[in-house]
Amino acid sequence: MKDTNIVILAGRVGENVKFGVAQNGNKYCTFILEVDAYCRDMHDSTERDYSKTLVRIFVYDKVQLAYLERVGIKQGNFVQILARLNSHKTEVGSKNIIQNSVIVRDISVVKTQ
Repeated sequence: MKDTNIVILAGRVGENVKFGVAQNGNKYCTFILEVDAYCRDMHDSTERDYSKTLVRIFVYDKVQLAYLERVGIKQGNFVQILARLNSHKTEVGSKNIIQNSVIVRDISVVKTQ
């Protein structure tokens, strides 16, 4: 994998994880990751805003898929992800839309009590 557009995300699995098989026969896993975002005022560094960002996650790597199946990833799990940000154009109606997705390179499910 080319080392461009690398992102590190941490958050909670926001929906049930879906394992499947693509038309080409390759296995995959997908889910929504809920990431909390905080903004700080540039002048005095006080916290200004909070938002929850939803990110669609895709896992294609066989080792990472086996790991997710073994640990039984599910909604509410806290995960840390090293991934590649992928963008592509899609036409919806008469509009061109750029969609972003995250292709997982490494994922860890963090055990919380």
